[in-house]
Amino acid sequence: MKDRDWIRYEEHRRRDWRAYERFRKEDVELFLQRAKEVVWSMPPPWELKSNGRPAYPARAKVICCLLKVKFKEDYRSLHSYLSVNRDLLKVMELDKAPSKSVLREAMSRIPQSYLEKVNQMLIKPFKRGASPLIRQASPPRDMKRGSP
Repeated sequence: MKDRDWIRYEEHRRRDWRAYERFRKEDVELFLQRAKEVVWSMPPPWELKSNGRPAYPARAKVICCLLKVKFKEDYRSLHSYLSVNRDLLKVMELDKAPSKSVLREAMSRIPQSYLEKVNQMLIKPFKRGASPLIRQASPPRDMKRGSP
């Protein structure tokens, strides 16, 4: 084993996995909160019907679909994940997790243009030069790799 490989192995072995798992859980909550801000700031992608059984809010369905894409999961797995994690449902203002058929119907119903707007608003804070905090966090040009 080369020295470089041994160092990577040692770093991997010493990693604090409990902290990593806590971060992953908080990462999902932070994503949902940001997605909720963006989606609730926009008009819903479609209007709800007034007759029939009460439907899930259109905006909540959009957030569920964003979560599905983020996790790269199928509809059944996302339904199971949301059913177990009730705190995530509270963030999305839902009482219970939407079924896999509701999620599939919502995914096919959301217009492409609406998703592009949501995506642009979600990534806007992370674009270069979007915030002075991002500029402060990046190293000066003379400290970047390959500079003399």
